[in-house]
Amino acid sequence: MTEVSSIQIRPETKEALKKIGKMGDTYNDVIDQLIEEHLIHKSKLQLDGDIRQWKKNIKEHPERFVNIDEL
Repeated sequence: MTEVSSIQIRPETKEALKKIGKMGDTYNDVIDQLIEEHLIHKSKLQLDGDIRQWKKNIKEHPERFVNIDEL
């Protein structure tokens, strides 16, 4: 059997979790979903930051890059 533990949450948090989940979901299912969505969001933020940095580098140092149309 899978090991489980108990956590304390406020009644408002419990109600919010109920609203996020769908019929048949356990609280663990909802929390797993929230964690997955958080990790995806975090990855997107990192990617957005990387893209901004790349664009900045291209703008500041165009001589370091080759236009793909020129290949």
